[in-house]
Amino acid sequence: MKNEIPYICDQILKRILKFDEYKEKSGDFAEINSELQREKGKLHALIWCWLQIIIMLFIGAVRKTIWSRMMFKNYLKIAVRNLGKYKGYSFVNIAGLALGMACCTLIALTVINELNFNTFHENTKRIFCVGNYQDWEGNVWHVSATPALLAPAMKEDFPEVEYATRYTGFGQCLVNYGERSFFENRIFHVDPDFLQIFTFPLFKGDKNTALNDPNSIIISQGIAEKYFPEEDPMGKVLRINDEYNFTVTGVLKDKPHNSMHSFEMLVPFRFREEQYRKEGTKLHWRWNNPRTYVLLIAGSMYQPVNEKIANYVKQKAGTDNAPEFAIIPLEKYRFSPWGGGPNRIRNLTIISTIAFIILLIACINFMNLSTARSANRAKEIGMRKVVGAMRKNVIVQFLSESLILSFSAMVLALMMVVIMLPEYNNIFGFNMPLSILAEGYVIPVMFLIALFTGLIGGSYPAFFLSSFRPVLTLRGDLRSGTKSGLIRRGLVVFQFVLSLTLIIGTVVIYKQID
Repeated sequence: MKNEIPYICDQILKRILKFDEYKEKSGDFAEINSELQREKGKLHALIWCWLQIIIMLFIGAVRKTIWSRMMFKNYLKIAVRNLGKYKGYSFVNIAGLALGMACCTLIALTVINELNFNTFHENTKRIFCVGNYQDWEGNVWHVSATPALLAPAMKEDFPEVEYATRYTGFGQCLVNYGERSFFENRIFHVDPDFLQIFTFPLFKGDKNTALNDPNSIIISQGIAEKYFPEEDPMGKVLRINDEYNFTVTGVLKDKPHNSMHSFEMLVPFRFREEQYRKEGTKLHWRWNNPRTYVLLIAGSMYQPVNEKIANYVKQKAGTDNAPEFAIIPLEKYRFSPWGGGPNRIRNLTIISTIAFIILLIACINFMNLSTARSANRAKEIGMRKVVGAMRKNVIVQFLSESLILSFSAMVLALMMVVIMLPEYNNIFGFNMPLSILAEGYVIPVMFLIALFTGLIGGSYPAFFLSSFRPVLTLRGDLRSGTKSGLIRRGLVVFQFVLSLTLIIGTVVIYKQID
């Protein structure tokens, strides 16, 4: 009988053993396997083979884990020693990486924040905003204003619509309670359905009845603290413009920062309708003012609603000159033409590119600093190779050191983000609170930035330094050839080009704004 082992077992041995070990082990396996087949049968021999393979894989995994742990401990120890030995170099390297990471993190938070706008509502996928588009001499204008009669009409005539609401500003008003008086410009008229459509929970009050009375008002927690710092606001009366009295029937919990709605107080749209009646103003289908939002019944498709609403207002208005209407998914509204989409997409693309460039500059800076001090590590590399280290071991060592530096810089970058975020919001008009850093996606984003920076920044030094020949390095001959010199000079030139481009662009934009 031929001495042989199962094909799959043989292939596994080839992959987990070196060539000499494989030749020895496979011969032993084949001999024992043949003997077991003769004495106890093929099944017994097959079970023995697979058991041996499993044991070898287990022992190999344990050894590799222990060895990897020992090597990582060694790499960490050397990295810490180098950081302490070359303090100036370490400070410049970590500070440069941290600054680049901080800028990149701020921009990444901005992009993610924009992409997550309005997604916190429970029924986001069923909420739609009504808009219209008008063609004026070949130019298409996308307008969010709708007829004031549209929301109640859609709720009545469209079986797919479960709730509908209007949303329009009150204008700047003088609001007072007792001796406290302030000008407010975030008061909005809405229908009672507003609180059924959107997830803006009440801290106090009942969302089902809070807006039933025309002279009721719902306020935010910030407004409650502003006008009633030591009182329960419920049932209190706020006077607006020294003319209208509104009774507080609800207090809203703080809104998420990524909401498109900026209200601080809500009053019923019925109050506005009553004022129109008193003034003798009649609402009609050709007058566009409030925004209209609808919540479709679960399972309804919005395409049929879109088809019906396209000419719905024209029929109601009795004219062909009225604009055509459409409903836009709330989750896509911000990036639609009605929400300034093309400009937003362009801006996000620009700042994302800037973030990548800044991070790339930091990585190149790290590469240049690492390769510039290659002479200090040459003998260490030579000794490692003399005692048996292969090139891949040296590459792993330097990549590990790079990642340690990168994650150390990320800790400093996080501190920078905390310090810079308020001023960043102020300059660019964002409203991201510090609490955004507690969001679940922040840690993974920062981890990926640190990982990317460590791998990219450490890649060239790792491959460059690992290419040193032991004999030459131990002899003090560190000539690395023309090719490596050209790469380093090219990186320096590329780094300066990117930096100057950003600086010139910043100066030009600042001058234009100024």
